[in-house]
Amino acid sequence: MSEDPFYDERSSRDSHTVRLAYVRLEERRTSPIMPWLLRGLAAMALIVAIVWFALPAPVQRQFPERILVRLWHQWTGERQPLIEAIVAAFNRSQDRYEVISLSVPASVSDQKLMLAIAGGEPPDVMTQWSPTIGTWAADGLLQPLEDLLTAEDLRVLREDSYPVALKAAYCHGHLYGIPIGMNNFACYYRPDLVRAAGLDPDQFPDSLEGLVEWGRKLDRVDAQGRLERVGFLPSRLAVFAPLFGGGFTERPDGGITIDNENNRRALAFIGDVYRHYGYERMIQFRASLNTGSLAIEWPFVNGLYPISVDGQWRVEQLANYAPEIEYRTAPLPPPKGGRVHAGFGTVNLAFIPVGARERVGAMAFMRFWSGLQDPLIAGAFNASGGWLPPLRTIVESPDFQDFLRKNPQFRTFVTAIDSPAVEPVPPVAYQVYFNSRMWQAEDRVVRGDKTAAQALQDLEEEIERERGRRSRLSRVGARSDGAP
Repeated sequence: MSEDPFYDERSSRDSHTVRLAYVRLEERRTSPIMPWLLRGLAAMALIVAIVWFALPAPVQRQFPERILVRLWHQWTGERQPLIEAIVAAFNRSQDRYEVISLSVPASVSDQKLMLAIAGGEPPDVMTQWSPTIGTWAADGLLQPLEDLLTAEDLRVLREDSYPVALKAAYCHGHLYGIPIGMNNFACYYRPDLVRAAGLDPDQFPDSLEGLVEWGRKLDRVDAQGRLERVGFLPSRLAVFAPLFGGGFTERPDGGITIDNENNRRALAFIGDVYRHYGYERMIQFRASLNTGSLAIEWPFVNGLYPISVDGQWRVEQLANYAPEIEYRTAPLPPPKGGRVHAGFGTVNLAFIPVGARERVGAMAFMRFWSGLQDPLIAGAFNASGGWLPPLRTIVESPDFQDFLRKNPQFRTFVTAIDSPAVEPVPPVAYQVYFNSRMWQAEDRVVRGDKTAAQALQDLEEEIERERGRRSRLSRVGARSDGAP
């Protein structure tokens, strides 16, 4: 047996990520003092973490005679019963498998998964709505899925999926995730406040310049000059960059398009709007807001943001918790001369971790949830949750069409997502790192600490350093596995 305390005899891939973390620790060491003691302490800490944090608690089986399929998901609160309903529907639909679900907070899902894999107790299916699949797959946490799919499954995915769904699910030459939902962004606006400002809600701006002009007319300040209402405030560079003809896509050499003129224009646009209001004034204004995730906590509801760029999930929330609010949705317009039908989307994916005990049952459940098995059933799931389906046949199902009739504002998102110019965060090996650093680059511009050009140049240099670091670690990991 290897001297490596994280060695796993069952599969070198099962423990790859934990060993990779150990290699990073080794690289940082500047002194060889007491190496065996340090290794022992690290191993002991890992064992304690696995026992107390990663391993699932015993569950009450309803069908103990069936094969167990363990599901981890990130939905909590009011959304958790929807997941439990999908699980119950699957369990009723057949008599071979029983799915048991566990809600795992998104903030700790990656740590919990790594520890569970190291402990030999990963779930059979896991879902994730954050852009992590590129990193998790590269780190050996996920299994390719092609061998579990039928020719018909692959045909449906290829011909019926919305473009962004497959862009997010394929990485490193393989399909690692099955799309179960999508998210994209559009403008929500309040016709009552628009009319009060002397504007016509039936003539929504067709350019970003026009949208900014509307926003200025909707602004309100008090006698001391403090902001009471902000008409339009852009954020999320990934959302706006495609409209300027830019965006973040993977290059042939494995890098990402970052520092170019169109991305600079998009980031400068966001920074210019903040500078108009003044960063300190904006901080004071935003500090006074209730910005929770529920509709009743959303500043759009009480009119403090008369125009808000947000995701399709708000439609269902507004229907449930603020049905009295009159609102409309519209596509986010490009700047003059910009790229129409461009945008940004994220994809909710289901995947099978390395070391999963029941791969076939896991895929059976993923096929059921995603609509690959029956889009009519999936239409009911998506309508109940107000979710954006990954397959066009699900959108066409009777239940989802009924949902659209009751919530016509949702059609904006269905139309917008069906474009090849909608891009996800590129599923590269350093995807998680890039997503985090992209947000920080935008924040530096918004604060006025950097120009757009400086921020993007620095971001590109950071990402290139991270690519090099991961490449070096991969080579070290390959040598530790006995590779030449």
